[in-house]
Amino acid sequence: MKNLKKLKKSLILSFLLIILFISSASISKALEPPYRASVTIELEWADEYPTTPIAPRDEIAILELKVTMNIITGASFGAGVLEGYLKSSAVIDLIIIDHPSWCSVTLNQTLLETNISEKEEAFCTLYIHVDENAPAYEEGIIKFRVNISDLGLIKGDSKIFNLSFKPSFYPIIKTNLPEITKRIDPTSNAVFPIEIENYGNAETKVLFDILEIPEGWTATVTDSLIVAKEKGSEETAYLTVYPSRNFGYHYNEALISVKITPTFAENINITGEPVYANFIIQNRGFSPIGIEIYSIFFVIIAIAIYTIILFIKKRKS
Repeated sequence: MKNLKKLKKSLILSFLLIILFISSASISKALEPPYRASVTIELEWADEYPTTPIAPRDEIAILELKVTMNIITGASFGAGVLEGYLKSSAVIDLIIIDHPSWCSVTLNQTLLETNISEKEEAFCTLYIHVDENAPAYEEGIIKFRVNISDLGLIKGDSKIFNLSFKPSFYPIIKTNLPEITKRIDPTSNAVFPIEIENYGNAETKVLFDILEIPEGWTATVTDSLIVAKEKGSEETAYLTVYPSRNFGYHYNEALISVKITPTFAENINITGEPVYANFIIQNRGFSPIGIEIYSIFFVIIAIAIYTIILFIKKRKS
């Protein structure tokens, strides 16, 4: 009988504990929505996506970031919780956790303070400096972590955001001119190699133009060539100059200038500053070219003289 009574008490106690647990869970579940109050975070460019690519090396881009803090609440108690914090402030922790190796990025501040309300916006400035080896017009990603700790009974939030930008074309080349002066005779020509090395950040199309040719001279140059984007890539163009070849002895020289313009290979309308190469050609020697014309005149004159002599002889006879 004693064991039976103990068993009954144990069953009753277990039954009461189960009822209490179920009731507590039900009450907790029922109370959860009204108690709900939590933060959500958004991070974006303040002026939307920066459409202008950032110039490497010489430019420090200054861009504005916008952090938006929203507080989501339940219908009753959560709204009351928010109401109780309206005169308080929240601290936003903004950290750069990753960025491309070809740039440096800095925030003017990493802690932002804002009021507590259903929606608040906070702003800060991001500085970006792009190195000269940044890949032209390829997207760079900066990774941020934004954290807002719990605001009392309001649950905080922490998120990772990726914001993108693009570096622009860095059009710079180096010219190597093995020879800039040549002496030739009027019957030959001068050939000058123009070696181009790419110091830019993309495949570069280099355009060549002869600016001025002295009268009586002719010159041709490679129209264009493409240099690979890897730094140190080289290609060679050629300038060929033909001196004045009029009949007679020549002792003159000419200065030929070539304009060299680097452009983005995928869009030659995107150009860099041109560079100029000057070449001196000394024309020395005798040119027999054109003697045929003088020979014709000699023959005509000789025939005329011979005719006059015959005419005079006939008249004397």
